[in-house]
Amino acid sequence: MQTGMTKGVNENESDECTRNNIFCDLLTSLGVDEKTAMDDACRMEHAVSKKSFLALMMLAENLSNV
Repeated sequence: MQTGMTKGVNENESDECTRNNIFCDLLTSLGVDEKTAMDDACRMEHAVSKKSFLALMMLAENLSNV
């Protein structure tokens, strides 16, 4: 049985993994080598607010539609 605290932790881990993957994909699509992108994405996922993250996702989506 998952408690509310355990459920929140799992959701946060999933959210961080998703944020990490999106940052890594964005950086590599901009020409950053994979190792650097992975290292930077790890730091970015913890430093960027949800509001800024959503803005970056919108930018990435707009760029992919060009």
